[in-house]
Amino acid sequence: MATQPSNVRNIGILAHIDAGKTTLSERILYCSGALRRMGDVDDGTTVMDWMAQEQERGITITAASTVVDWREHQINLVDTPGHVDFTVEVERCLRVLDGAVAVFSATEGVESQSETVWRQADRYGVPRIAFVNKMDRVGADFERCVDEMQTRLGAEAVCFQIPIMEDEEFVGFVDLIALQAFRFGEEPLELVAVQMDEHVADEAEFARELLLDALVQDEELLSSFIEGGTLSSEVLWTAAREAVQNRALVPVFCGSAFRNFATVPLLDAITRLLPSPIDQGPIQGVGALGVSETIARDEDAPFVALAFKQMNDPGMGKTSWLRVYTGKLTAGDAVVNTRTGERHRLSRLVQLYSNEAERVPQVSVGAIFGVEGLEGVVTGDTLCGPGASVVLESIHVPEPVIYLAVRALNAESAPRMGESLAALVGEDPSLRLRRDEGTGDLLLYGMGKLHLEIAQDRLERDYGVEAEFGRPQVAYKEAPTRVGLGTCTQQRVVNGRGHYGRVDVCVRPGSGRDMEDSVPRDNIPASIRLAIWSGIEEVLKHGPLVGMPVSDVYVELRHVDYREVDANESVFRAAARTAFRRALAESGLVLLEPRVELQVKAPSEFLGQVLGDISARRGFIEQVDATPGEERVVAEVPLAEMFGYATRLRSQTQGRATYGTKLRRYAPAALQVVESLRETESRLT
Repeated sequence: MATQPSNVRNIGILAHIDAGKTTLSERILYCSGALRRMGDVDDGTTVMDWMAQEQERGITITAASTVVDWREHQINLVDTPGHVDFTVEVERCLRVLDGAVAVFSATEGVESQSETVWRQADRYGVPRIAFVNKMDRVGADFERCVDEMQTRLGAEAVCFQIPIMEDEEFVGFVDLIALQAFRFGEEPLELVAVQMDEHVADEAEFARELLLDALVQDEELLSSFIEGGTLSSEVLWTAAREAVQNRALVPVFCGSAFRNFATVPLLDAITRLLPSPIDQGPIQGVGALGVSETIARDEDAPFVALAFKQMNDPGMGKTSWLRVYTGKLTAGDAVVNTRTGERHRLSRLVQLYSNEAERVPQVSVGAIFGVEGLEGVVTGDTLCGPGASVVLESIHVPEPVIYLAVRALNAESAPRMGESLAALVGEDPSLRLRRDEGTGDLLLYGMGKLHLEIAQDRLERDYGVEAEFGRPQVAYKEAPTRVGLGTCTQQRVVNGRGHYGRVDVCVRPGSGRDMEDSVPRDNIPASIRLAIWSGIEEVLKHGPLVGMPVSDVYVELRHVDYREVDANESVFRAAARTAFRRALAESGLVLLEPRVELQVKAPSEFLGQVLGDISARRGFIEQVDATPGEERVVAEVPLAEMFGYATRLRSQTQGRATYGTKLRRYAPAALQVVESLRETESRLT
């Protein structure tokens, strides 16, 4: 029998790389009975990290989804990557999840990617609980971790458990709702209720007071507490569930995923605290007339689902991941893609179990499932059944910041290479593909060096494509800083016939690339208008400053002098190119470079070397925080200066420092960078 929507939990596991996300996912599978044997990340034997590239590197690259049953609940579990290069995987999963478990390392605390995924969860309003992992490690500091959640993330982090430590060993925890201590038994998953000693009891009483202060906010609840002096555990769990779903607080739990300590209480907390698919009110979308529309999250409502991920396997074909928001779907039913208007019949519905799939006859509200062989659907598309025609909020995809050239080894392999690259880009929306008009090379854009390395490896290993790859290059942009006007009149005589065209263009700073055509439609033919915009597009691809794409620009076509008797498309294309270049020349064009936030944790004795190296990389030191024996440095550094940083940091600190980066912004580059790129452009031309 299908699980009722109220007993379904769609959750993601979020964290910085190496905090223990995948290990926790494996332990959840084991505890729920879905696995008989626990996999290990270091051995490459985990179920959720199934790609060869993941198993070899010991990191999560692509999100994996599976299903577990726990105490009459169905948990749709999504394990997401922790490396900044694969942040779009986290982004698109958070778009469709109802709740999340944020994992923090007890030894490292809040790290750079911890902040990134936390802000992503904030963007989509995802309720979450926190799990402080690796409490069995030397140097584990539960209190510091909770404090950093509050100060660095701005989270209303409230302890629902506190650890019990004996001689710096993690031996158990106190459940603050029940005010009961538990020790880990000799058998796997065994918890033994014990009496608290005086020191632990004092800590628990203080922590419980903080918990009660956070939970007892309702006047009726407060009156009951004052009158009776206590509240039952069930009442407190109910209050906690409401607070979590309103994102008023973040419950904090502790444990060790590797040793499977405290996984069962975390599973109980997931089902008790995180929302079901029908708990968060109606969904919002845009109707056929562009008007905001709400649809109830109900099995009896029309079918509405969002396609949030595509997977391409050269052997098995394409699988689209969908999340059902309303209604239900039976295999063979037809739906409409509201972006394209195309009708699709969904015949092969599958339940996802990491890289395996099982055919299912029907899915209902809240389901996360796959559809095999669904063509013409991309990430972010809304699919609707009869009676519905809405467009749901799509998925935010960050701009890529690095690229490399890809060349076929010979003419025979070029078509296959192009098809395989298109498949990779269709699967991963943070990969972009364009052709360099000057060299003819295909340029593959991505979020970082590792991102492109994985794409290259998949192209060669999964798709069997042999190609030549260039070195990774930073994706600079050219952008205007003020209004610029440009005009050009072209007059030519070809085969004794005169040709004439004039174009006036205005540019100003904008967001992305915005185009406005202010010339009345009846004044010029469509072919001439198309030629004009084609000329402008040529300049947008290769700006006049150093040949980089022009972005963050608003382009307005203001005037076209068209005379039918001597009009010519090539003349107008050339006039548009020149006019646009002249407008850009007046617009204070600057070169923008991607800059990253760099966070380094290093032993105190190496602080001077770390700071000196960051400054030498044109970095700006923003913050230095001292903790016992360790320094945390926050800086902003140009991405171009980060190549080779890992090796340098290791050699400077004897391998004892760690670092993380995340893209922060595009900012004007130094003059020396502009001159260097000009020299490179000059040599190439």
